Order: sequence, then structure tokens, then C-alpha cells
Amino acid sequence: MLARTLTPLALLAALGSASCDSGSLFDPSLTLGLFVDVTAEPNPAVATSAAGETFMVGDETVEFEWKTSFRIISAIDEDQVQATITSLALLVRQATGGIIIVPPPGQEERFRYDTRTDGNIIPPATSKASEFDVWYTLPNQGREAVMTVTVGYINDSGLTRSETVTLRVAP
Repeated sequence: MLARTLTPLALLAALGSASCDSGSLFDPSLTLGLFVDVTAEPNPAVATSAAGETFMVGDETVEFEWKTSFRIISAIDEDQVQATITSLALLVRQATGGIIIVPPPGQEERFRYDTRTDGNIIPPATSKASEFDVWYTLPNQGREAVMTVTVGYINDSGLTRSETVTLRVAP
């Protein structure tokens, strides 16, 4: 009976002391803190006619209705380590008054985007801009949208993080 009681206590003591050691699974320094400030410019963005840009619906070629352009700025403070942008993803949702309006079943937002950047490495005390051109058509035939951009990062220690920024496209 005494052996059954001491074994769990010894295990707890070992785990407790291991959590204080550097490099253990419980080391808070392994958690990537917020090290990148992400913003969208302009916010809200403005959409114009997308004349000439098309997409396919089955065998039919359809023109996108709207086009908008904006940039995502990823900035790092001087006391942070270098980071690398590893991914950019965009989602377009129709909206009214800044509120996302889920389309009825069988209908969906259609969009395509192009990006440009001047590199993916962000040294401390600098920023990088990722420019977006987005062509889109919404089921409600409107222009107003909410766009969500997710940016993936990795720092020099191999720790990763994703940041999301949301911007509105004015009606």
C-alpha cells in the first residue's frame, strides 16, 4: 500500500521539477508571443468595376463585378527577432453594414486575387508590405464585402504564428 502511494508522489515530484528546467514541454519561452503587428491599408478599401476579369461557372465564362486593392503591412519592433512570411490567404464574404451575410444554400462568393511583395524576411525594426488585387462577385449583387487575410510567420527559432486582419470594402 505504501509503495502505491509513494510511486504517484515521486512521479508528481519529477514532473514538477522537470517543468522548471529549460527546454521542457512546460517552458513558457517556447510559446511564440505576439511579435508581428499586422494592419491593412486602406481600411475600408474601395471597389471599382472589374471590367474584363473573368471566371468560369461550368462551361460559362462570367465577368467579375468588382475589383479592390489594398496592402497588408507586417511590422516587427526593434526588440523582436527576425521573422519570415510563410503564407498569405484571403477570404471574401459579402456584407451589409460591415456584418457578414452568409449566402443562401447553393450560392457563394466568387473571387480571385493576386499578390505582390518586396520579400518575405522582416528584420527587427522594419516592415514588409504585401499588396493585394482582388476581383470578386457576390451572390447579393452588392459591392460591400468583408475580407479576411491570414498571414503565416516563422521566426529564426523555428516558432510559428498566424495573424489575421479583417478589412471592409465600402458599399
